[in-house]
Amino acid sequence: MDHKTEDAAYCELAMLRKQVQLLETRIRELEARPSITEIETALRISESRYLATIDQQTDLICRFKPDGTLTFANRAYCRYVGKQREQILDAYTIYDFIPLEDQPKVREHLTSFHYNKPVATIEHRVIARGGKIRWVQWINRPIFSPAEKIIGFQSVGQDITERRQVEEALKKNEANLAAIIENTPDAIWSVDEEFRIVKFNSPAKQRCKIIFGKEMQSGMSVADIVPPASQRQWIERYKRAIQGDSFTLEEQYTLNNQTIAFELSFYPILDEWPPRGIAVFAHEITHRKEAQALLRRRDAILEAIAFAAEHFLKFGSWKTQLPDVLQRLGIAADASRAFAMQYQDRNNSTFAVILDGWETVDIIPILGKLKGQGYDIQSADLRVWQTQLSKGRPLQTHRDELPERIQQILAARNTFSILALPVFVGNVLWGYLEFDQCIYKRVWSELEIEALQTAANILGAAILSQKALADLRAERALLEATVAERTTDLSMANAELARANRLKDEFLANMSHELRTPLNAILAKTEIIQEGIYGTVNEKQYAALNTIEESGRHLLALINDVLDLAKIGAGKVELAMAQVSVPALSESSLRMVKLLAQQKHIQIHTHIDNRVMTLQGDGRRLKQILVNLLNNAVKFTPEDGEVGLTIKGNSQHEIVEFTIWDTGIGINPHDLKKLFKPFMQIDGGLTRQHEGTGLGLALVHQLVEMHGGSITVESTIGKGSRFTVSLPWIMAHHNGQQQEFSSQTAPDSIPELVTGTMPLVLIADDNIWTLETLEDYLEAKGFQTILTHNGKEAVQQAQKLQPDLILMDIQMPEMDGIEAMRSIRACPDLSDTPIIALTALAMPGDKEECLEAGANDYLSKPLSLKALIGVLETYLG
Repeated sequence: MDHKTEDAAYCELAMLRKQVQLLETRIRELEARPSITEIETALRISESRYLATIDQQTDLICRFKPDGTLTFANRAYCRYVGKQREQILDAYTIYDFIPLEDQPKVREHLTSFHYNKPVATIEHRVIARGGKIRWVQWINRPIFSPAEKIIGFQSVGQDITERRQVEEALKKNEANLAAIIENTPDAIWSVDEEFRIVKFNSPAKQRCKIIFGKEMQSGMSVADIVPPASQRQWIERYKRAIQGDSFTLEEQYTLNNQTIAFELSFYPILDEWPPRGIAVFAHEITHRKEAQALLRRRDAILEAIAFAAEHFLKFGSWKTQLPDVLQRLGIAADASRAFAMQYQDRNNSTFAVILDGWETVDIIPILGKLKGQGYDIQSADLRVWQTQLSKGRPLQTHRDELPERIQQILAARNTFSILALPVFVGNVLWGYLEFDQCIYKRVWSELEIEALQTAANILGAAILSQKALADLRAERALLEATVAERTTDLSMANAELARANRLKDEFLANMSHELRTPLNAILAKTEIIQEGIYGTVNEKQYAALNTIEESGRHLLALINDVLDLAKIGAGKVELAMAQVSVPALSESSLRMVKLLAQQKHIQIHTHIDNRVMTLQGDGRRLKQILVNLLNNAVKFTPEDGEVGLTIKGNSQHEIVEFTIWDTGIGINPHDLKKLFKPFMQIDGGLTRQHEGTGLGLALVHQLVEMHGGSITVESTIGKGSRFTVSLPWIMAHHNGQQQEFSSQTAPDSIPELVTGTMPLVLIADDNIWTLETLEDYLEAKGFQTILTHNGKEAVQQAQKLQPDLILMDIQMPEMDGIEAMRSIRACPDLSDTPIIALTALAMPGDKEECLEAGANDYLSKPLSLKALIGVLETYLG
């Protein structure tokens, strides 16, 4: 109820009360008169007017006795509780419409009235129409008798349910906010305009105790908390924020030799102006600062590695560059010394000798005394150390963890911590890089170790490169001598070979031309005679002419093949590239073999991807390719067999595949290599059953390659063959958008991994850094990993754990990857497990050897991790 409504109600009630008092006076006056009827009539008129006025009010108005019995209720009240006036008067009490939980509060409220307390307000719940619980604010006034005794109450009410809901929501939000502030790890506190603590959470109290030695309490001032040396600084910050400025700064504190860093944010509290206080947020950033410092050190190491790579691999001998590189690495790694230790054989034993090094000026110099000296790596004190390095694992240790004899040596050198990184030249451990810390006990991070190991690997690569270069120079000198002896003979042989090849091409071209000229005349004459131009031809003569024509055209096709091969070999054939209609190309090619197929009762099936409408190529040569392959399919298919042409577009690889298949006699596997060689026929003996010179497939092979494509063949004896021609293809575009065509075959798609479980991947590699890199990356991508260090261990773990996929290195100790894959494939439970060969070998034949040993795929190092995920998705999808 707003103030205006409340004042109006008060005025109206006052007027009514005044009327009642006048009526009571009038009654007393009339009591002295003999006419009672007149008094009753006046009272009824007054009461009617009173009820009419009350009924017009929208507020809830009622009267009730001290026990709560309702004696009057206006229309608004009756509608609110869902009752008729006749039902509730003298039959219901106000407590019938109040929930039990609120009734004690209402009773207590009504008993608090007295003559000097004529009005009071209360809020409580009411059972409204339909049983709904609503909130109502009541203004209650007692009704007194002439003896100032309460004989009843009059109430005016207004629904405040919406307001109460808003208030409850605000209280809940305030409670949630308070809980969030209390449970956040950041320290939060507020300060008033006099720089006194107002509110704070538990982290603020704890941090204050740790840093300043005092617990934060409400009402404390800056002077009560902050030491005198820092008070002015804090007051300036508070002043800046109280003037309306928001800002953030960083601050560090040193406690027990440990630095704690905070990010402090100051904000004015702006619910009024000028601000009445400040809110401060303190977020600890110690780990972030440490990580930033670590990254800066790593970047410095990476710059030193770049320096090492440039100087080792670019500027001649690695030995001359070693001192400068060690200095850059030592400084970047925050080390006191950096050594290059090389293994050398001395006195029938192997010693680790200081080849070169660097040391800071802040420590006792020892390099001048120790350079060139070494120690026996097989000594009992260092055997464990040597074993770890030989496995390619970096070693980080501290003086107090080593045997007593080694501790004494390191103490004399004032060395606290050591980091040793193996250097391999090929697969042989050449030595190691050593970094010493002589100022304090040092722990190098994994990032630093990984970066420094890269420098050690670069040194190994530089040594191997220089060794290979020396070997290459020696071999080159020998080859140059041999080449010098044979150059003349080879030149003469090449010249003779070129001349012979040229004469062959010229002979084939001339022969084909000389044969083709008279043959064309024969065919023309045959056609004229068949048409009866020279006279009537009887049926027997017509059949003979047909035989002559078929034989002539067959001979012409063979001669054309010979001529085409000669032209292609001489480089005289140029393709007339244009847009070729693929449906028209297929129809015209099929027409060329339709008659022969009908004669042998062979069914021809066609399926053309309706996305493949056009193709860039030489239409005549493309038809020549298809007709040759279709003709062979029909020729080598027995009667009542089947031949098919399937054209499919692969938009992902941008190729069109023309597949010609048959149910013919098939081809022996050992004959497949002869297919595309000129003048070679598989059935080449005197008793062969099929005609031909063996030029057709050779010509097809040449024409396909001229189009930038490839041809493959699959065949099974007695079941038929499939020839697939793959040609470059770019789908047609329209208004910048790729034109879509419906297709009977679904486009290629990349399989997605099943996300219900994490696939288990076994990784076999003898390089610890490769294992760790693959483990981290694959686990971040949702895979489980098993790490093994050689082929024997990989076989054992694969048999035991049955992984979903195996990543197999090839060059490994104890058992290499080739032997391991063969052993795995010999296990029935692992015969279908995908194996991906990962290797630095990339010479011709390596891939074939891996696939033959049982690998499903082959990837060469260095490999793209994103590409690796794509391969895993392919095999695990």
